[in-house]
Amino acid sequence: DPILRFPVLKSRAIRTVFFNLMVLLIGSGTVYGYNALRPVLVGEGAYSEECEEGDPDCAQQRLTLNLTETTCFFIIDIAALPCGILLDMFGINLVSYWLALGYALGNAFMVLASYTNISHFYSVGLIILAGVPACSYITGLASGKMFAGKKT
Repeated sequence: DPILRFPVLKSRAIRTVFFNLMVLLIGSGTVYGYNALRPVLVGEGAYSEECEEGDPDCAQQRLTLNLTETTCFFIIDIAALPCGILLDMFGINLVSYWLALGYALGNAFMVLASYTNISHFYSVGLIILAGVPACSYITGLASGKMFAGKKT
């Protein structure tokens, strides 16, 4: 019984599954790890310019971080539709390269924010990083087509 639906090297199929799994694990940390990331962002001084001097519990900083989190969850929900359209138009290989570029760009904004102390770069980086995992999930599902279904 063949495992693959169409002619693909078995080693390539295994690599595809492995890399999709790694991308999904990295992306899920971005999506579900925001509450763990919040203290790190506060420690880095994200949006500390909105706080008054000597205010240990800055409400405006928390509000801005909550807005960023809400925007990220909104982006997660709507990212699947354009990704599916791009996947149908351009195929899995090209979309996978765009996703890698998205991860790199989002992480670059996060690093840039920590070096330049421009807090809005944190939001931009997190929003980009929020949209990429949803597309990675769709791409992972599309690559699953190379495996034959179990016949009953």
